[in-house]
Amino acid sequence: MSELYAVNSTGQLLAENSQVPFGSVVRRRGCDCRLDGDSIILCGNGYYDIDVSLSTEPSAAGDITIQLYQDGVAIKGANATATAVGGDAVNLFITCTVRNCCCNSVISLFATAAHTPINMASRVRG
Repeated sequence: MSELYAVNSTGQLLAENSQVPFGSVVRRRGCDCRLDGDSIILCGNGYYDIDVSLSTEPSAAGDITIQLYQDGVAIKGANATATAVGGDAVNLFITCTVRNCCCNSVISLFATAAHTPINMASRVRG
């Protein structure tokens, strides 16, 4: 069994429709999942449970949606939307299971609106 726990609490402003970095590794066990730049790489065959919790401050009022991708393809159901009002922080949560077959797979996260992540915790288990 492999597990990766990463946290992003940099407070860096991210542009609309940009990738949200997973941050840095806090805990890691096994070699089937690893952080590589702003993405997570799944290295072993099998199923992986992914949890993402993001607290962020959108730059403007309105909806913000985050979406997980596997190898550049949106993972069905692995998205969350919140409505920001007057610069208040919003909390977004995603939980899903993905399958990795035979080769490395890249997991990435994108947001539809400009925002500043306050804290993001991500966990991958496989």
